[in-house]
Amino acid sequence: MVRYLKTIEKFYNKKVDATGLAIFRMIYGCILFCVVLELLKYRHLIFDEIPYLRFSNIDYKYVLILWLIVIWHIIMGLFTRIATIINYVLSVVFIATINNFGNHVFNIMVTINFLLMFISVARVYSIDAVIIKIQSPINNIRSSNVSVLNYYSLVFMSLGLMYFSSIFDKLFVDYWANGMAIWTFFSIPSEFARDNFSFLLNNKILTQGLTYLSLIFETLFLFLCFRRGTRVIMLVVGVLFHMGILFCFSITYFQLTFLSLYILLIPFSFWSFLKLKCQYRHKTTVFVVAGYRWSEQLYQLLLSIDVLNAFDCKFGDKTLLMVNKSVKGKMIYIKVSDSYIHDYKQIMPYLFKRIPFCMPFVLVIGISRIRAIIVNILKLIFSFKIKSTNDDNEAYLKSYKIKTIASILLLFVILQGHALLDTNFARKIHLPESNIQIKGLARAFFGVTRHNVFTYDYMNSNLKIFSVGISYVDESNEKWLPLTLENGTVGSYKKGLCRTRSFYSNRDGVLDSLQLNNYVRDFTAFWSVNNDIDLDSANFNVYVKKVRMYFNWEKDRYQKSRSIPWTNLGRVVWKDSTYISQLNH
Repeated sequence: MVRYLKTIEKFYNKKVDATGLAIFRMIYGCILFCVVLELLKYRHLIFDEIPYLRFSNIDYKYVLILWLIVIWHIIMGLFTRIATIINYVLSVVFIATINNFGNHVFNIMVTINFLLMFISVARVYSIDAVIIKIQSPINNIRSSNVSVLNYYSLVFMSLGLMYFSSIFDKLFVDYWANGMAIWTFFSIPSEFARDNFSFLLNNKILTQGLTYLSLIFETLFLFLCFRRGTRVIMLVVGVLFHMGILFCFSITYFQLTFLSLYILLIPFSFWSFLKLKCQYRHKTTVFVVAGYRWSEQLYQLLLSIDVLNAFDCKFGDKTLLMVNKSVKGKMIYIKVSDSYIHDYKQIMPYLFKRIPFCMPFVLVIGISRIRAIIVNILKLIFSFKIKSTNDDNEAYLKSYKIKTIASILLLFVILQGHALLDTNFARKIHLPESNIQIKGLARAFFGVTRHNVFTYDYMNSNLKIFSVGISYVDESNEKWLPLTLENGTVGSYKKGLCRTRSFYSNRDGVLDSLQLNNYVRDFTAFWSVNNDIDLDSANFNVYVKKVRMYFNWEKDRYQKSRSIPWTNLGRVVWKDSTYISQLNH
């Protein structure tokens, strides 16, 4: 245990550039924003007993809008610590309790959202960092470096444990062990494959090689991703691996979340190199005259937002700054060639043009009322009070932080080990079953669970996949709903996070009548209201095709699966907002 704490302390003391964390914060925040936006879009399908007709007891609209606002604060880095706490609470309330929406990515997001509360993701490139800089004395330099544990903890708990634990399922499923997993799922256009990749599927050796490569990569990742000599290799292989899945499978947010985590594996020296290459070669001299209200804050603001080193900022008395005496008394001047710009109407557009993320302000800065609003916002920022940890407190809290970090890491490992009791490996050697209470709490609060992605036990049970197609029938034509389309490929509903409800199967090999009708009822009601179809009188045809899972390679399996004919189950009718089933089941 002492050696373990020493290792944690060693990593804690290693300081690296915080730029990667800031980039991750913004990109992951955008992905999470889109996920919550989709929750808001499909809330009636998810929460209503019958979409738009029999509402849930709680209107989740305003809570989800609040969540979007909180995520925006995280992206911008404003009141980040408070925002990450609220974000975690909301993710537990929604993500961990929804069973008919989303996919395995929600477990990873709960883990990330938990860790964001403790990680210094807003040290640089955030409004918090700007405010702290403004409030600091002029000569005070706040370090932009953070402990490397901020990076390693996210990679270890989100990627490392997930990859490693998934091996205990995959290696004990036949179609993974014989290298047919990628070929098997790519060959099902109605549920998994985004497009036709027959040029890849018709090469048996290639698809087997890719399957085995993914197994080797996931097995070794945890042991090689933190080593300097192999870190870049893991980064490149992992990015290519997930980019391939992103383009081939209809699980977009799943792969985007994983790709955002790989930002944390980019070598720290890369960010310094990138900043050096993006800097302006010729700086603009900006004079900020001391003695005016807000002059010190304005000087600190320019320094903190000048990420491309575009300005040579000088602060002091006007006489010491050697500003031309003929210029009227102003707080800020910009020297251009041998002349000075001192009019605020000219200064603000000039400054904003040199700072890329301020470019949108250039379009509106000419409007006096908007310019006044921007000035007032800046004054408000100058008056914010955000507590910054000083060096004395940091030294005092160091031992407590190390013990806390060590405890959290150990807890995750123990919980992940407990989750392994549900894997195919555990069943093979007859280990005891997991505790259902511990399993539920671990998944809900930490996102720790069994990572059995694409390890469904199709071969050893009667499980069948039924692709359900629904079409709206009017007087002139038949329009298919964006579930499984008429041509046998996935529609837009299946490409989003509501694909969990679109994936229709049961373990008895029989199409369950009650589940089928609930499925058709909910999607027809949801689609109709969103497409201005009157539920007082609407007719839909329902089709089904039984998709067989193939585990022995054959050529052109994708086209054969796609050409499986639809079986017409009959019609369903909405009459006076009442669902009437006429299915011949």
